[in-house]
Amino acid sequence: MKTILGILLLVTLAAADIRVATWNVYDWNYPRAAISALAAEVNADVWCLQEANGREFDPLFVDVPQIQEGRAETVDGVWIASVHLSVSGGSHYSAMVALLATYPGGPGIIAGDFNENPIPAPIFYELYGKMAVDALAAAGWVRVDTPVQPPSTLPLASPGSRLTHGMGRIDQIWVTPDIEILACGIPPSPWMRDGQYLSDHAPVWADVTIPEPPVVVLLLAGLLHLVRRR
Repeated sequence: MKTILGILLLVTLAAADIRVATWNVYDWNYPRAAISALAAEVNADVWCLQEANGREFDPLFVDVPQIQEGRAETVDGVWIASVHLSVSGGSHYSAMVALLATYPGGPGIIAGDFNENPIPAPIFYELYGKMAVDALAAAGWVRVDTPVQPPSTLPLASPGSRLTHGMGRIDQIWVTPDIEILACGIPPSPWMRDGQYLSDHAPVWADVTIPEPPVVVLLLAGLLHLVRRR
């Protein structure tokens, strides 16, 4: 009888580092060029947009994926969803359940305007079970140029905005536990540049490492035994 003994090797490919960012651009009510200029400073590999009404940043972002609210795309092997939950509490939970129902498993990211602080609340019950890591909290919340406490993604005031108190970290990035958080934060002066308001939300970015799927390589040969029965 011939017996072939195989050697099973598990080879892990190099992981990929990407920057994911989210921004509610407030229906482009302010100069689009100025908004795009700040987005260029953030220099994200993927943008999740809210209140963009199907529009994107200026053409210089043509090669950068821009995911509109309520949609999900697979980028560099990771499922990324852009979320904009209603301010009415009753629809929060159902919207989250519907979005997570499209999650196929594996590395995943949900980013967007949650209209809710990241505290234990019904809106996050489903999220905690799948996207269990709050990227900004995990990174210690890198924050520049504002004394607002607790950390907020809303301004103290902006013309025409219903939001005037500025107390809430409602723009968030959540990742699955297999994704490593490298850094996270917002750019300086995120609501106004050169005397121009940009949005009633700050953009939020996160640098993450996406694990590559393991590749199983089966190497046959090596040792051949010949057993003869007499």
